[in-house]
Amino acid sequence: SLYNRMDQFDISATTSYLYYAVIIKSHRGTTHSYSGIYNLEYYGVPEYDPDAHGTDVVVKSVPNVPNTDWLDIYIDGQDYSTMPTGAGSVLDKSTNNRHGTPSNVTFNSTWKAFEIESASTSNITVPFNSTGGAYVHTIALWFWMDTTASDPTRGDSDRCLFTIRGSESTGRQIALIVNQDDTNVGFKYDFYSADVRYHDPSVVANKWMHVALTYSGGNNSVTSKEIYLNGVRLGVTAQNSNPLNLTGTENLIIGGDLNSGNVSFEGMVANFRMFNRVLSKDEIYQLYAYQKEYFGLGDLSMTLKAGRLGIGTSEPRAALDVR
Repeated sequence: SLYNRMDQFDISATTSYLYYAVIIKSHRGTTHSYSGIYNLEYYGVPEYDPDAHGTDVVVKSVPNVPNTDWLDIYIDGQDYSTMPTGAGSVLDKSTNNRHGTPSNVTFNSTWKAFEIESASTSNITVPFNSTGGAYVHTIALWFWMDTTASDPTRGDSDRCLFTIRGSESTGRQIALIVNQDDTNVGFKYDFYSADVRYHDPSVVANKWMHVALTYSGGNNSVTSKEIYLNGVRLGVTAQNSNPLNLTGTENLIIGGDLNSGNVSFEGMVANFRMFNRVLSKDEIYQLYAYQKEYFGLGDLSMTLKAGRLGIGTSEPRAALDVR
């Protein structure tokens, strides 16, 4: 019926308007003497800015800058925009002047990280010359792996993030290895024929991770050696008990091969630090927290929004949302 009719008109305009007009035209020859509108409704998508509505309080934490005391080597890309070249061009920021020489390494300016290719000749070599013997240390770095997969032609493959070695013999090296066998992936913190290890499915490709290693001296064991992943201590197991026994004539090699029987590391390394003492768990967490937001592993905010409290997230989804 013309007296009880609803017409709907879709307006796909992308421009905002101040006025809308409804025009009613009479038709010649009709018997209707009047017209009217008894209900006029407008529908649309309301504008909503989640950052401007419903936010009560945002507390932003600024991480402490880690202490640089007790550093033996400190390699970081924060001061670079392109890859330095030539002997000793990768500067040691520890004041010990143990500058590194890159080989087939490129620079990622987005992450301020050194990109290691899948080749034994792709590495950064740093002269170390340790104090020898059971060198007490903490080593921490950020890393990104393009792949953790093993090479089926080589069996169980070890991808070495770094090694400190002068010769291949028992106890003569420090190495951090991502070990991929048929079913598991995880870390080996190796002293050549003696290691602690931890298999963890969270060790994955295409993601930034922070790892820290500590050694307090003495035999290889679960009490003298620790592995921390993203600030959390892992429950390692030990293989053999041989202590570290460096000669004092080592090089630090970031990337490359552990040896010819293993697959090369492929990915990125950033903020490599080596200390000549064991850092506490709080100091290790501080190293992680310093750049965890930068490397996409959460934010450092606490947000009270629309009655919900979020810790580590600016968009809380529950009364208490802890990320």
